[in-house]
Amino acid sequence: MKYWEQRFELLAKIRNPMAHNRCETIPEFEREQMEVFSKETISLIENFKKTIIESL
Repeated sequence: MKYWEQRFELLAKIRNPMAHNRCETIPEFEREQMEVFSKETISLIENFKKTIIESL
């Protein structure tokens, strides 16, 4: 559970500034970390989809 909790906490923290075009208020480290988390999530989804398709 810690894995997803960590990611959702950061997402919740930076969502509003990004949605209102205030990215400069987000520390660079947090932006970079969110990019890593986003790429990880996309990769997990792609792997899941691949597994489902192969099992058909």
